[in-house]
Order: sequence, then C-alpha cells, then structure tokens
Amino acid sequence: MSGDSPTDGRPGPRGSGLRLTSHGRHDQTHDQTHDSDHDPNHASADDQPLDELELARALQPMPVDAPVKPARRFASPLQQLLGLSVSLVLIYMIFGRGAVTPPSTTAVAPITPSPRVASTSPAISDSLIELGLGAHIVGRSPYCTGVDASVPVVGDLRDFDAERLALVNPDVLFVQPPLAGVDPALREFCAKNSIRLVERRLDALQDIALLADDFQEVFGAQLAPKLADARTFIATNPTARADAPRVLIIVSADPFLAVGRGNYIDQLLQRCGFINAVDGSGWVELSVEAIIALRPARIVGIAQTRATALEIEGVIEVLPWPNGPPAIACDAMPELLSPSLAAIAKRAAFAQLLGSPVPTTAPVPATSPEAR
Repeated sequence: MSGDSPTDGRPGPRGSGLRLTSHGRHDQTHDQTHDSDHDPNHASADDQPLDELELARALQPMPVDAPVKPARRFASPLQQLLGLSVSLVLIYMIFGRGAVTPPSTTAVAPITPSPRVASTSPAISDSLIELGLGAHIVGRSPYCTGVDASVPVVGDLRDFDAERLALVNPDVLFVQPPLAGVDPALREFCAKNSIRLVERRLDALQDIALLADDFQEVFGAQLAPKLADARTFIATNPTARADAPRVLIIVSADPFLAVGRGNYIDQLLQRCGFINAVDGSGWVELSVEAIIALRPARIVGIAQTRATALEIEGVIEVLPWPNGPPAIACDAMPELLSPSLAAIAKRAAFAQLLGSPVPTTAPVPATSPEAR
C-alpha cells in the first residue's frame, strides 16, 4: 500500500508498517525500491524515534471537545507596581482625609440666629416679623399666620405642647397671657428647661410700647433705631376734636363685631382725628337695630382678606337704613387685627381708608401717664 493514510492519533496494528515520528504524524513505510534511495545510516531530525516517555504522552487520547487552556501570563514587575499604586490611591480617597463625598440631596436646614425665640401670640409674632426678626422664631401658635408654616406649633394663648417646646429648644418664649394668667405648668416647664418666659398683655398702644421694651431687652440696644418710630407715635396725644365725625369700625359681619373704646384701634382712630361711634369698651357685638341707631357718619370694615371685606361691605349696604346707608369703606388689613407693631406701621393706610390724613401731633410730656 502506498500514499499517506489518515489516522486518529492512535498507533496502527502490528506489522502495518506505520511509525510515529517526533512530529506526531503516522507515515506509511516506503517500499523497498524507495528505501534504497536513502542512506540507512543517515536519518533526518524529523525522523528521530521518540523515547518511551514522549511516546506515551503522544499516544494518550485527547477528547475532541476538550477546552484548550490558554497559556498563563504573569504581570511584569512594572505592571505589579502600577497596580499597587492605583490601589493605594483608591483606598486613600475612600477612607483617608481626602475622601470624596458625593453631593447630598438632602436640604440643609438654615441655622437659626441667636437668640432662638418661640411665640404663642399672633400679635407678638407679627411684631417680630415687622422688625425683621422672623428668622429667630423656632416655635409658633396655629394662629401665627405670618410665620413660616414649617415652624412647629408649640401652643396657643391657653395651652402648650411640652414635647414640641422641648424639641425646638428656644432661649425665650413670648406669651400673651389670658385673664387668668400664665399656666403654672408652663411657668414651671420654662424654669426647668432654662427658657426665659416673657409674658405681655396686649390691648392698648401703651402695651405695645412695653412689648417694644421687652424686645430691646432680649435682642439688645441695636434694636432701638427700629423701635423709634413706633415709640414716638405711641407717645403722642390724641387729636380728635369734640365735633369730629363719628366712625363705626366693623371687623365681622356674622355676627356684627365692632371696635369699642380704649383698645389700640380706638386709639389709632383718635390719632387720625375721628371719634368712635361705639361707647362700650373692648370689642362689642351689635345687632342690626343697634348699628342703625348709632347713625355713624362713616362705617369702616377691616378684614383678613379682600373677599371678607367685600362681604362686610355688601351686608352693611343692604341694612334697612331710613335715609340710605352712610359712607362705607372696607378693605383687607390683617395687620390691624392684632395689637402689634405691624398695626402701628399700617396707620397711614388706615388713615387713608378713613378718609383723613395722619394728623400732626405733639409728643406727650414726660410727666403724662401715657408717655413712655
């Protein structure tokens, strides 16, 4: 048999004339004539017979689908040094002083300036805001509508929330006590938690002057310039003449609630040159018949919102006036609805609503009981 015969890597049968070379090929033995053309004593390097170990390795069968393992490569010393350097840098950035912190998405609460104050009185809160001290407020009442809604509610004119008050931790707590006085439990709580309790009744302009003194004592003498205008105005004499027009001031139409004598709005009215049509003191509830019987020269409505002001105006106009309604002017002036420094700051707008300019008045002498 002549020519090459394909093999599967295994030795041929005895006497087949096949032999395995060092290149792993099975060669057909040459015929006699062909062998005579070669030197029997000379063999090429490719025809050297394998030793027993190499022969055993070469004859070991290998599965056709066996995976071929790639040759393993080792990093050079330079590559190992570079890898170590990068690792050390990453460790330092994560755990060391130079750690890179991702930007936070959480809103940071603004720092409250000192002193930290809480107020359960809308009038006192409005006064603080009027002076530009709103950032100091850390606690409020649910009726302190001028304070940011995010500020926690800690109580009102009658009750307080001890847990919330302790949480906001004010340095000073302003309260407007009811007629019965400050709750003894609140007074004890403030003493125990080192909270300065400032209590101030607010009805007349003179009470607002005392509140100004409280503010200056808490915030310091640097507040005096902001308080100067209000103090000067409060220290003036009323200028209403005996024949001045009588004005009825309404703050609610259901029921009709009017401003009486002796409170801060009555005093503002006198300083604008008018006389209060109501003889009673404080806040007076009136019937329809009582309003008509007063026969005011002018009716002024003050409301929290413009819609409420228009409602008051509409109700007054349709009352059974015998000779037609008097002059009526209603507007939204929420600042005037509480005895505060904000109400005093609104006095020019109030005078405009009344229909008269703010009168020029001389300060009250220092010996007057109304002077401060």
